[in-house]
Amino acid sequence: MICKHFGVCGGCLSQNVPYAEQVRLKEERLSRLFNQRTAVIPCSKVFFYRNRMDFVCSQGKIGLRQKGRFNDVVQLQECFLMSEEAGEILSFVNRLAQQHEISYFDMLTQQGFLRYVVLREGKFTHERMVSFVTNGFEHPGFLSFLTEFHQFFPMTSMNWLVNTGASDVSTGTVYKSFGKDFIIEKFDALQYVIRPNTFFQTNSFAALTLFRDIKDRILPKSNVLDLYCGVGAISLFVAERANTVHGIEIFEDSVIAAKDNARINRIANAAFSAQDLNAKIELMQKYDVFITDPPRSGLSESVIASIFANKPGMIISVSCNPETHKRDIDRLSKEYALIELRGYDFFPHTDHVETMAVLELKK
Repeated sequence: MICKHFGVCGGCLSQNVPYAEQVRLKEERLSRLFNQRTAVIPCSKVFFYRNRMDFVCSQGKIGLRQKGRFNDVVQLQECFLMSEEAGEILSFVNRLAQQHEISYFDMLTQQGFLRYVVLREGKFTHERMVSFVTNGFEHPGFLSFLTEFHQFFPMTSMNWLVNTGASDVSTGTVYKSFGKDFIIEKFDALQYVIRPNTFFQTNSFAALTLFRDIKDRILPKSNVLDLYCGVGAISLFVAERANTVHGIEIFEDSVIAAKDNARINRIANAAFSAQDLNAKIELMQKYDVFITDPPRSGLSESVIASIFANKPGMIISVSCNPETHKRDIDRLSKEYALIELRGYDFFPHTDHVETMAVLELKK
C-alpha cells in the first residue's frame, strides 16, 4: 500500500520500503549508535496508526508540507497515517471553506484566517476530535462553516482555537467548543482525557506496548518518581504496581490534567507537582525508581544531579532522540550500569525510533 502523494508529501519517507526492512534498518542504526545489539519492537499497526495529525491550511490547500519545501503544501486526497476518512474530511473542509469565503493563512504575509485543521482520535475508544485553528475571532461565515461541517462529520468534540501569533504552531486559545471539549483514550483499564492543547503520545498502539514494558520492570511496592510526566500518562499507568508515584512537569496545565486523570481513574497513590526541570528539583522522599521521558534535548543538568543525589536503585529512561539518549546514558554510567536497551517503532515509514533503557545502581 503506497499513498498517491508519496515522494512529494513530507509525511512519509520510506513507505516504499517493506516494513520488516524498515525495522531492520532502525535496529542497525541503534546497534551502531549504542555499540550493542538493539532490538526494535515493531508497531502492531503499520498504517493508520497516528492518533493526531496537524494539517496546515495555506495556498488554498489543506494537507502536509511538501517534502523539502516548507512553504509549499500538498493537498491531501488520502493519508495512510491517521485514518481512512482523513482525506475525505480534508477535501470537504476545503470545499466548505471556499463556499464560505474563508481564506487560508499565509506565513510570509501573516494574512488569512484558517491556519490549521487538527484531527485527533482515541484509537481504542474511537472518539474523534477536530480543532480549527484561526488567526483571529472575526469572520462572518465561520460559525456557519462549523455548523455545516458538524452536520456532515459529527465529532465527539469540535473546537475553535484562536492563535494570532507569528509562530507556526497548531495550538491556540480555546474560543468555542461544540459537544464535549475533550475525548477519551483508553490504555487497558485506564482512561485519559485529551483536550485540544493536551500533549499525548501520538501512536497509541506503540505507546501502550511501551507503557506495559515500563510497568513490568518496576518492582512491586516501589516508590516511583516520574520526571517530565506530562499529563501523567506513564505515572498513572504504573501506579497500580507502585507504592507511591510522584510526577513532576514544568507546565502547570499538564499538571492540572494529570491530577484530573488521577481523579477520573480513582488513583489515590499518585501526586503531581509543577517544577522547573532545568532548575534545582525539590524531591519529596527517597525513591526506588526514576522514570525519565524528556524532550528531544535530553536530560537537564538538574535532573542528572537529582539522580546522583537521590540514588534510586533503578532508572527507566525513555527518549524520542537516540543520540541525546546515548549521551545521557554515558553521563549516568558514572554510577549506573545499563542492563537493558530496546527500541520501539512509534512512526512506521519515517526514520524516527523511540528508545527505552533500564539502568541499575552499581554495587
